[in-house]
Amino acid sequence: MDVEFLITGTGAEINEGIIAGNIDAGIVGMSIAVTGVTKGAPYKVFSGVSNIPSRMISNTESLKTLADVTTSDRIALVSLGSIGHILLSMAAKKQLGDAHALDNNIMGMSHPDGLQALISGSVQAHMTTFPYFMIEENTPGMHEVPNIVEDGIPGVSTTVNIINNKTQENNPQLAEAVIKAFAEAMSYINDEKNHDAIAESLYESEGVTKEEMLAYLKHPDVRFDTTVTGLMTLARFMDDEGFVEGDAPTDPAAYFLANVGYKD
Repeated sequence: MDVEFLITGTGAEINEGIIAGNIDAGIVGMSIAVTGVTKGAPYKVFSGVSNIPSRMISNTESLKTLADVTTSDRIALVSLGSIGHILLSMAAKKQLGDAHALDNNIMGMSHPDGLQALISGSVQAHMTTFPYFMIEENTPGMHEVPNIVEDGIPGVSTTVNIINNKTQENNPQLAEAVIKAFAEAMSYINDEKNHDAIAESLYESEGVTKEEMLAYLKHPDVRFDTTVTGLMTLARFMDDEGFVEGDAPTDPAAYFLANVGYKD
């Protein structure tokens, strides 16, 4: 059996690939999974992947809370509808009374591009994740805007595994193999004796030192977990605040394969 691995720019591309029948399984941001299921994309979540925190870092001294964001300030994050955007919107709802208060401030760009934009000053804040906010926090003149994720869903799953319904129906052997392989991969990642080998294989492509990569893997806030956390809470918020077209399903069975561990 030949397996082809594809690296896409966004989770939305994976959604499109599964709808087109070109992708059997993938890893997407959890908000993308909610959007896909709501639109009728033919897949189910079969596992959590990562619970990696996001933080909002600013290069502007006066920007200490979301209330300090002005109409001319720009906030970089991956894309509208991404998990970072939804968590920021949750914080905006709690702190400003309007989930969409900052939508016009957002500039979509990749995490590395957002890092460079923050350092250059072309944006005033960056909603990002590991390792980027650690790099930014250690850059002179940068500071964290507090309580962003804390006012969203603390401990939320960042990414989840999804599998095409047609793959399950037409090739159950492949579906079973994929699910088993991801479970084995998660066990491998969570075994500390493998961290050195993982860091060795990743650090160059990530543009960091091996020591930095090891620090990221061992950071207490970085978790790789098969249990899906916060999806139903996220779906309710996205539905209530108009981040999805149509009505987001309220039954967990619409999102999860049977026997998937999840909690809110």
